[in-house]
Amino acid sequence: MLKKWLSLVLVTVLMSSLLIACTDNKATQTAVLQGIAKQSEMKSYAFEGSADIKLGDGLVPSTDLVTQTFFNVFKESTIKWNGVTNYDPVAFEADINVTPKGGTEGFNIPVLIKDNKLYFHMPAINKENQFYSIDLAAAGSQASGTVKPEGLKNATSVFSSFVKSITSAVDPKYFQEEKEAAKLKDGSSAKAYTIEINDKNEKAINDMLNSKSGELYDSLKTSGILSNEQADKLKSQNQLKFTVQAPSKLRFVIDDKGFIREQTTELNLAFTGADGAVNKHSLTMNQQFNDINAAPAFKKEIPKDVKSFEDVLKLLNPAKK
Repeated sequence: MLKKWLSLVLVTVLMSSLLIACTDNKATQTAVLQGIAKQSEMKSYAFEGSADIKLGDGLVPSTDLVTQTFFNVFKESTIKWNGVTNYDPVAFEADINVTPKGGTEGFNIPVLIKDNKLYFHMPAINKENQFYSIDLAAAGSQASGTVKPEGLKNATSVFSSFVKSITSAVDPKYFQEEKEAAKLKDGSSAKAYTIEINDKNEKAINDMLNSKSGELYDSLKTSGILSNEQADKLKSQNQLKFTVQAPSKLRFVIDDKGFIREQTTELNLAFTGADGAVNKHSLTMNQQFNDINAAPAFKKEIPKDVKSFEDVLKLLNPAKK
């Protein structure tokens, strides 16, 4: 009789542990989903981040020598950035620093969006204090199909919706909450959650990503970021397929107001091109968000020496005059 009671107690404890684990994992997934949804309430913020990039071949046609040369600068590099953004009216400024592999000093790319125009300086192409510009409204009206001017403003919400769709489809058992609280830049504490891709769940996660591949193009189309023709063409061609490989990891740090304040991405990817060749790439990226919905402190002014980006397009494609 004693053995039966001990067995019953043991089974009860084990079942309770399993139920608690499932509940905790589901709660962790819910916390991440709520954090992703909360990002839509961000109307302005400061940001900073960095990325270590190692890209293989196959992403840029080898016949396009100018583009290939430009791509090679970023192929293996460390990129750091910081800036501020506002959604209404749309305004954005950032400094992006790129240090190619083996380099000791990087080059800086200042970027500014104001009054529906994008300005940026490329040290290897522009003269000192000279910027290229793109009229975002004109670019939209001249594109094939109809691109809505509000596409830029919708970009973040579209990305958040897509990430939410993917995250909600991930099995809750892959979510974990870190035991120790994370420290934010302002000194406050936050909760950290992770999703790890390992040998055991790699196939399941890739199957899920494959099933969601069409949703991104549809979201880009309905939001106005891409025209109907552009989105449908990308969706139908699907010439570049990728799989996420272990080990990979996603980490979300969420503050007491529910905002994601830090995102860390560690990805190992394998791309299969139209020719069947497989190339591997890796990306480690960290992005932080601060001063959410506070008055953004913009510092950059509209540059005086400006050239049209059409000059760059002619450089990249000499046949197009």
